[in-house]
Amino acid sequence: MNQLLAATALGAGLTLFSTLISSPAQAARLFTATLNSEQSVPPAGQTNSPATGFATLRLNEPGTELAYSIDFFGPLDFGPIAGRDPMGGDEITLLHFHNAPRGEMGPVVFTMFGAPPPEDDDLSFSFNPDGSVTVSGIWRETDPLPPDGQPLSTFLPELRAVAPGEDTSLYLNLHSEADPVGVIRGQVVGAETVPEPGSLLGLALVGGMGWLGYRRRQLQ
Repeated sequence: MNQLLAATALGAGLTLFSTLISSPAQAARLFTATLNSEQSVPPAGQTNSPATGFATLRLNEPGTELAYSIDFFGPLDFGPIAGRDPMGGDEITLLHFHNAPRGEMGPVVFTMFGAPPPEDDDLSFSFNPDGSVTVSGIWRETDPLPPDGQPLSTFLPELRAVAPGEDTSLYLNLHSEADPVGVIRGQVVGAETVPEPGSLLGLALVGGMGWLGYRRRQLQ
């Protein structure tokens, strides 16, 4: 009887696990962006900067938060904007989400740092041993917006529908003293759908407990 109950618990846990993994209501969306000067549109990109960046972004299941983490490499000085001593290189002034297709310039929809305000309250800078800088934060639906900005909800239908590898209409643009229009830029591209971590953990524990109980009784 104990083996039967354990096997039943295991089966129920695994069934729930499989069902909720496949349920869109339990899924977040991932995106990436590769930033470089080649994607900048004239008059941007006049410095031909060798700097690059790589962003990973995650839209939560309710569609209320778009978390981002961007690693920047090359001669970019994030010191003053982060409240530190200058590092040398092209001084960074602004970081925005813009709205336009690849190859076109578009308006600012959300400001991470710089002017015009507001800045992202969730913003953080990490100065890494290899010389790169990681900028991370969260664009929340409730965040105030710059003039002519747009809330995250404006882009939800597109972000949820985009296929892996397809462009969205959002791009990241990093501005600097040397190139105030934009030193490097990158289009946000669909990556994949992933289960919410909380759902996976709870379901894994249900299935795992049933499996361990079943195996322990087999070995007795």
